[in-house]
Amino acid sequence: MEAFRRLALIFLACGAALLCAQDRKARPPADQAAQFRQRAVTRLAAGDRQLALADLNQALQLNPDDAQAWRLRAETNAALGDHKQAAMDFTRAIELRLERSPVYLGRANAWRELKDFDKAFADYASAIKLRLDDPEPYRQRAALYLQLGRDQDAIDDLDRVIQFLPADTRSYLKRAQAYGNAGRFDRAVADLDTVLLREPRNAEALGLRAAALARLGQHTKAIADFTNAITLDRNNPKLHLARADSYSAIGEARSAFEDRDRAVQLAPGMAEAYLARGGSYHSLGQHPDGLADRTKALALNPQLTVAWKARGNANFLLERFDDAIHDLAEAVRLDPADTETASLLQLARFRKEQLKAPGTEAPKPVMVTESALTATNLSELPVKRETAPAPVPAAAPPASVPTPPIPAPAPTPAAPAALNHTPSSTPAAPPAAPPPPRLPAPVPALGPDAHNARARAATQAGNYELALAHFSAALAARPSYALALNGRGFVYLKLRKPLPAIEDFTAAIKLDPNYANAYRNRAAARRLIGDEAGATADHDREQQLLKSR
Repeated sequence: MEAFRRLALIFLACGAALLCAQDRKARPPADQAAQFRQRAVTRLAAGDRQLALADLNQALQLNPDDAQAWRLRAETNAALGDHKQAAMDFTRAIELRLERSPVYLGRANAWRELKDFDKAFADYASAIKLRLDDPEPYRQRAALYLQLGRDQDAIDDLDRVIQFLPADTRSYLKRAQAYGNAGRFDRAVADLDTVLLREPRNAEALGLRAAALARLGQHTKAIADFTNAITLDRNNPKLHLARADSYSAIGEARSAFEDRDRAVQLAPGMAEAYLARGGSYHSLGQHPDGLADRTKALALNPQLTVAWKARGNANFLLERFDDAIHDLAEAVRLDPADTETASLLQLARFRKEQLKAPGTEAPKPVMVTESALTATNLSELPVKRETAPAPVPAAAPPASVPTPPIPAPAPTPAAPAALNHTPSSTPAAPPAAPPPPRLPAPVPALGPDAHNARARAATQAGNYELALAHFSAALAARPSYALALNGRGFVYLKLRKPLPAIEDFTAAIKLDPNYANAYRNRAAARRLIGDEAGATADHDREQQLLKSR
């Protein structure tokens, strides 16, 4: 009897186990998928993205129609840097009718990282349409506009963000950057004033306001802001380089040198810091040290074309023609489209031969001034000299003679020249001071179009002094003459004066935002001062305008 009772208990236990197993098999896969998805959420909150990704993969195997799981996996992949997979996962979530603003926004950001900007803009527009009161899509789209150099579009979107969030200092900061890129430095200063009123110890805002003030020619105020920014961010070499440019603009050569020297100490691997300090050494008459710093810059970055030009110019002015020929030839190899450096190289070769055979007829000369020794404006935002003219008011540009373009630099070849070039001799003392420059003869009183035509003829003839005189006369008669501004900027560029050139090109663009040639010329000027980001933005804008014709 006892044996029978035990056998019955065993039978009941087996039956219960069988029923439990059948119950587990009968549980819907969707419920199991939801459990994996919930565990993934917990792991994401704890920062365990890889484990969360494994859970989401399990959830989607069990239930491929779980739109929330697709969205979570898309966000996880984006956080892990797999933007291609993220875009695919967001797309699947949208196909499953999860058409929500954050999903389109997430996919737009993935397209942006993949540089598929057309799709990104389309998704930003969808996100905005689904939630007109959400500032985030406007903020993210503004960031893409800034990246592409579409500053006015960025300003428009940031205006909307600030309407929604009037206390959002980050949006004021970004709008200030857009204003600065567009040359509207007074508006940039106003936005940065707002930021600093709320966050007086914001080092980034102080540095940006200082750069904008410098572009407005207010170098004393700029130096004060740079100083405060440096107090808050002592190890930022770019702040020291930017403050040095303002010191240099007001004639404080020793203070400029100290800042550039500090930048070298903070960033011993930064080629631009050595290049800038080399310019200070030259301005102080310490030419061997200046050449040594430019050599160090080239050792750190052999592809830094401006350093080859700077050292070549310095050697030319010091009448070390063998060394000048070597450096200028390398600059031309890196940038074959730079006709100015090619002309200086031709002149250096002539001067070398002239020393051997006096009386040789010189090639057409190029303007080389002492400023070539000391050009160091390599900070993110170039500065404006105290004596530069104020921007002209906006007006419609007239149509006239086309402006001669400045070719864009060609791609940099891979193989650098040898850096161990031995100088031909010990650096010589600088040449005697040149006689005072001869002033151009007064130009006759003509109409602005006649002055513009004569200026262009003088430019083609290489008579840059006369060209400047006629362009300036044209602008005195018609301040809103965009063609004359672009032409005068071109002449400044020929004279190796990129800062006033940039001012003229910017003024021309303000008058005619679709002036493709002015963008092209300003890109060339910005490259001369090391502002590669600005040059790239101008080049991209020029290409957009040309494609839209």
